[in-house]
Amino acid sequence: MKKYTFIKSVYDEIGEVLAISPERIETLIYANSYDDNGQSIGAQDAGDYSLHNEYCYAREDIIAALFPGREALEWVEGKKADLIPIFDYETGITEEEEEAVQDWEDKNRTNTEVEGFNFWNGHNWMSIITDDESYNGAKTHEILSENEAEYYQQILNKIKTMTGENKAGMTVYTVEHEGTGYKIIDSYFADAFEEYSINEK
Repeated sequence: MKKYTFIKSVYDEIGEVLAISPERIETLIYANSYDDNGQSIGAQDAGDYSLHNEYCYAREDIIAALFPGREALEWVEGKKADLIPIFDYETGITEEEEEAVQDWEDKNRTNTEVEGFNFWNGHNWMSIITDDESYNGAKTHEILSENEAEYYQQILNKIKTMTGENKAGMTVYTVEHEGTGYKIIDSYFADAFEEYSINEK
């Protein structure tokens, strides 16, 4: 059986351990990940320096850099830029100015990074965040230590020669390891991002 990375939810109270492929975990831009409701985090909640974060100074800074002396009435979606300032509702800004705004955003915005992955749960995009050293509070799952991973890898290795019990949308294996019984589930449901879940019986 291949080697897995083992994780558990930081909110877990029952001790469920989830086995995933190590290559699934990658560096993500936190703003492009998703919350528990499937909503994009966005630059504002990520705390990025960006025109999309109205609580930072990016909007003031770009006005000073590209449109000194002018005051934006509001910020709207543009044709050549994701977000543009409106100074005059009748004339707007030129396409060249829009391109300059987008270029400024691309060069100056910051992107908070986290470790994890996004997945489709059948209804929404969701995110599993395993490391959030650069952003406190984003983590959803903890990666188990090397010793813990070896223990659960040994448990999974036992099902290689077993035939599981087929139930609705899943295959269930029952094993014993070092005196403790475990139930291993291979789920076929879309919201099961893991390859296996492991629970004590």
